[in-house]
Amino acid sequence: FSSRGHAVPESYIRYLINSLREAFDLEGVPIRFFIRKGKNPYDDK
Repeated sequence: FSSRGHAVPESYIRYLINSLREAFDLEGVPIRFFIRKGKNPYDDK
C-alpha cells in the first residue's frame, strides 16, 4: 500500500522487482506489482 499510489516512480518499482529476483533467485520469473492507495482513517472526520 502507498499513501500516494499514483506517485510511485517506475524506477522504484523496478528496484523492488530486481531486489526480489536477486534475493529469491527468480531470474526469468515475471513479477507484477499492483500499487494500491491505502485508506486514510481520518477521511470521515
